[in-house]
Amino acid sequence: MSAVQGPKRDPSQFAKETGFFEATVLCVNPDREKLEELLGTQIEKDPEYLGEDEKGNTQLQLVFWVKDKMLGKIKSVRFFLKDTVVENTVKEGEEKTKTKKKQYINSVGDTTWADSEANLHDWFKKREYRLAKDGEEEMYNFMKAWLNKLDLRNDSARLSFDWNKLMRGNVREIAEQIGSGYDESVVLLNVIRSVTKDGELKEYEQVYNKEFLPGFVMKEIRLKKIDTAFIDAAEKTDKKKRSKLQKFVLNAVNKQYGIKNYYTLGPLQEYDPSKNPVAGNNSKIEDDDTSY
Repeated sequence: MSAVQGPKRDPSQFAKETGFFEATVLCVNPDREKLEELLGTQIEKDPEYLGEDEKGNTQLQLVFWVKDKMLGKIKSVRFFLKDTVVENTVKEGEEKTKTKKKQYINSVGDTTWADSEANLHDWFKKREYRLAKDGEEEMYNFMKAWLNKLDLRNDSARLSFDWNKLMRGNVREIAEQIGSGYDESVVLLNVIRSVTKDGELKEYEQVYNKEFLPGFVMKEIRLKKIDTAFIDAAEKTDKKKRSKLQKFVLNAVNKQYGIKNYYTLGPLQEYDPSKNPVAGNNSKIEDDDTSY
């Protein structure tokens, strides 16, 4: 009889995690050889990042591979960029109460909405600007948190990657920032996405890709309990005086625009399915619990 025997463990059954973690960026859109080295496994075919949507619009999947500074685990955060202008949706019958607007982005990755250039805010127009493309807002939110040594308040600052190059799959400008003078750690949030497929509920761990925090905020996350008292205090704090963590949390718990998947607001921890009563939706926070 063999000294070691039994069925192999199903990778899908590995413990899932939720919560904040601090990470360093390792690479972006690696080729198959680099990805195999990174993950320590063989990959059947080359990863495909560039493609088209059903209407023929060019789209790029931008994949950053990061390393958890505390546990050393490798995770990925993904962005989906599409060569289309971002507009809000005005449904039939809303024309009299809702204005058609487009999103604009400036040379440091700030975004805003307006029905025309003439109605853009003066603070926004102090820098170069243009119409924003689908996925840019989220990508630049990540860039600002990751490259947080860059002083974006300085008039000479610039954080703007060549869109045309990206739409050809060229991510060199971004890759060059790894190990640069602006490169720092970034705080990411792990969430659990629930999907019903063929009548069966499946749960996937993924990194939230809308908002991020600079690495130094992780210390505050470890020291503070993010509960209803924290949220109440954040809501009562003047908007201009809110900390980065307060802003993140308030955006996360926003019922209309917040995170729709299950998450916990604390340091990374093993996922407890019993605290996720409604798969795919936020559960109510309790005074002694940071689960959503």
